[in-house]
Amino acid sequence: MRKYNIIFLVVLLFIMAAGLVATSSYPQRARVFPMIVIGICIVLLSLELIKEILNARKSAPEGSAHNDVPPAQEANISQLQFIITITWIGGLAVMVWLLGYIVALPLYLLIYLRFHGQKWRWSILLSAVMFLIVYVGFNSLLKVPLYEGLIFLI
Repeated sequence: MRKYNIIFLVVLLFIMAAGLVATSSYPQRARVFPMIVIGICIVLLSLELIKEILNARKSAPEGSAHNDVPPAQEANISQLQFIITITWIGGLAVMVWLLGYIVALPLYLLIYLRFHGQKWRWSILLSAVMFLIVYVGFNSLLKVPLYEGLIFLI
């Protein structure tokens, strides 16, 4: 399984590199934010790739006897995780459609973090930071018109 993680990370790195090349032709004001985000993503992907490679060297071969889960049960767990992930993504889409980006993204982050066991203080802090990034960064500084949501358009 580690081999597929490494391949996936390498593909993502190539996509980020292509994005970096593509944004270099943008006007100066338009390329600052994408280049910052892509740069951060490249650094984090590189760190994750190094971690995966080091873990692949340390771990036992894939066919080792320490795997307690039968293949059929492992497939069911994988399908359940896929359905849960799709549900979270669908929930985000519905929230954005109803509430708009400025409200939906921080609210979604708060719900997601609380559902996954984070403390209230940390969840609220990260949600507030998300609100500041979306509202101040995109709406105020970059003057990007964001979808306001079905509820607020009425």
